[in-house]
Amino acid sequence: GDKIYADTKDMKVMRKKYGALLVNLSFDKLMKTCPNQAIWDDHDYGNNNVGSEYTEKEASQKEFLRVFGEGDNDPRLKREGIYHVRYFGPEDKRIQVIMLDGRYFRVRKGDSPTMLGETQWRWLGEVLEKPAVLRFIMSGNQVIADEHIDEKWADFPEDRQRLFDLIKTKQAKGVVFLSGDRHFCAFNYEAKVLGYGAWDLTSSGMDFGRDDDPY
Repeated sequence: GDKIYADTKDMKVMRKKYGALLVNLSFDKLMKTCPNQAIWDDHDYGNNNVGSEYTEKEASQKEFLRVFGEGDNDPRLKREGIYHVRYFGPEDKRIQVIMLDGRYFRVRKGDSPTMLGETQWRWLGEVLEKPAVLRFIMSGNQVIADEHIDEKWADFPEDRQRLFDLIKTKQAKGVVFLSGDRHFCAFNYEAKVLGYGAWDLTSSGMDFGRDDDPY
């Protein structure tokens, strides 16, 4: 997430910033030399800390999939949100990459604050039933860390516990969380939270198009 700082409701502005990202030599080399599985966070979704209330989320999804989608057969073209799953390797060494959308359905206030929304929760339960020896669950916000003031799963304690409980209920082994948002790299570990130890590996964003760091 936060591959660009769109921070706009104008899709022309968003497309211009994606265009600047795509012609960056380092990013171009990255895209050409290794597989790239992408999700968004607030700034490439639409605006700072925004969730389901963002009025241009459908248009933003189209822009995201134009750049990071998988062609005309991408299932995300026919549904709301960019959550997705990919599999790599033979059956006995299967790697599952689960990409969560923590923005499109996020609701902060009211009786039922949620990160993912019920449709995505049901989907996640189904994919966790699929066989895999290693599972990377990608999230725009940190899952394990809870000591900082920035956005995190700990701001939604019922949802975070629901995530941990779902993984345990589905007996999904080999889960590693991959997160972003924090503008630095971090490694967080929590023993036995999934019935086994859980790592959350946080990567710094690329930050293209920030006002204080022009692309």
